[in-house]
Amino acid sequence: MTRLVKVVLIGALLSSCGGDSTGSAPDFTITADPPAATTLGTANTLHVHLNSTGASGTVTFDVTGAPANWTITPPAGPVTLTANGQTTADLTVTIPSNGDAAAAGRTLTIAATIGSQTHQVQPVLTVANTYVATLVLGGGSAGGHWGSLALTTIHLNVGTMLRFHNADTTAHLIHAAGGVPGVVHQNTGGIGTPAGGNYDQTIAGTGSDVINCHNHGPTGDLINIAVP
Repeated sequence: MTRLVKVVLIGALLSSCGGDSTGSAPDFTITADPPAATTLGTANTLHVHLNSTGASGTVTFDVTGAPANWTITPPAGPVTLTANGQTTADLTVTIPSNGDAAAAGRTLTIAATIGSQTHQVQPVLTVANTYVATLVLGGGSAGGHWGSLALTTIHLNVGTMLRFHNADTTAHLIHAAGGVPGVVHQNTGGIGTPAGGNYDQTIAGTGSDVINCHNHGPTGDLINIAVP
């Protein structure tokens, strides 16, 4: 009877020190959801999950392995892990339109630190060498073909595929003036890009151009393409 009481007391002391009932030192684990494949000119969220086995405190993050022209943004606010609790942190990877592609996948190392303990996880982000310019829903009738892209300049690299994606319910015909090699005016003898369809052009050289819809007019509703 006396021996049984001693065992219960020892377990209680271990628990009060932050460990678990097995006597293990306080610790935590880290995992990450596999990120979806993406394209250039996008912001991508990495969902990181932390699970405490006794460890607690404020979590700091360090991300390595990304190209210099990608931007890694940490969680918006402090991330705190409670003893034997769980939490999720979201990190954002922003890839510019003229950034490095990673068609074979890029391994990112995310290190999470609590006090003197650090653990890592290595998600792989696949980035196609493609930039998608979307013709927005309702653009044909409202005159706002490009949404937030209207009147902006999109910087691209030679070799990148420029995909015009039609998210509208009516066809659009891409008008290009020939200022960027590889980006040509869509055939006026056809219907253009149908609803839900794509018009893909691969950048073949440097230059600049103004793109608009041939069917519905360019006034205030165009995008600029620049390839250094």
